[in-house]
Amino acid sequence: MSEVALTASVDPSNTSRECPRCGYVVKTQEGQIFECPRCNLEMDRHKIASINIRRRYLECKRRKKRKTRMQGFPHSNEPEA
Repeated sequence: MSEVALTASVDPSNTSRECPRCGYVVKTQEGQIFECPRCNLEMDRHKIASINIRRRYLECKRRKKRKTRMQGFPHSNEPEA
C-alpha cells in the first residue's frame, strides 16, 4: 500500500513572531518562548509558527475556493446540471 502526502506552500515570514491570538508581530524575540506584549499570550515559538502556518494555509485555501465559485464552477458537493 502506498501513501501520498499532500503539500502546500505558504509564506513563512514572521510565523514565529506573529501572535496567533491578536496578530501582533513582535519585533525581536529571544529564547524558545513567545511572549505577546499586546494580549499576554505565552507559548513555545515552534507551536506559534505551526499555528500561523496552518492558519495561512486555510486562508489561502478559502480564498481559492471563493475565487473558484466566482468563476462559475459548482461546489464540489453540488450536483452538476
